Amino acid sequence: MNSPPTKSVTGPTGCGSRWKSRGIGWCYEPPVRGSHSPQPPSHCIAVLPRFVRSVPGPDAEYELYGGRLRIMAVEVYDTMVSIRWRAAPEPDVSAAFPDEAAQLAHDVEGTEAWDR
Repeated sequence: MNSPPTKSVTGPTGCGSRWKSRGIGWCYEPPVRGSHSPQPPSHCIAVLPRFVRSVPGPDAEYELYGGRLRIMAVEVYDTMVSIRWRAAPEPDVSAAFPDEAAQLAHDVEGTEAWDR
């Protein structure tokens, strides 16, 4: 089984650069053997959310700005909530956010098509 991709980022405050984000939390990667890097402070221990339950969404799709939205499930964790959803076909962004779409059109006015 493949592990999820990681990206190097600065971890929790004061925890050094050996922390990696896996999208759902922080995990500590120990130093390479032979290096003399200290362990992270105790306040930097990574605690991943604990799954509590999953609540299925309604058995319906909703028309939304020319697309369809379906809530698949709501996953409840001890420290967070995750909403699983699907939008297919995707809604018309210009209809959903007319002010932002007008501003974007104004911002790219006069640029070449490949720049947009």
